[in-house]
Amino acid sequence: VDLVVSVFDQSLLGIAPGLVGGKPVMMRSVSCTLGEGALAKGLGEIQARYAHVDIGSYPYYRVGGFCVSLVARGTDPGELETVAQEIAALITSLGGTPVFDATT
Repeated sequence: VDLVVSVFDQSLLGIAPGLVGGKPVMMRSVSCTLGEGALAKGLGEIQARYAHVDIGSYPYYRVGGFCVSLVARGTDPGELETVAQEIAALITSLGGTPVFDATT
């Protein structure tokens, strides 16, 4: 294992000077208690309008039932905010209550 790490370290040192950073990727997350199936069509429509934003759906369980976090990732903070608001509106239109998670 040490040999593999050493080879990797040496390889990384060789390419590091040529690596160029990009814009930081940010995310907005909105959670609710609706099922993914109920959200799927609307999320697909939102995703189609915002090709530069990746939208993911992450179900989880907590005391009281199942929930889902809907996460939007991208490099444009204004576009992310718009997507988050559209996701919240979708949740509300389906009878759910959107909960905005911490912004990162």
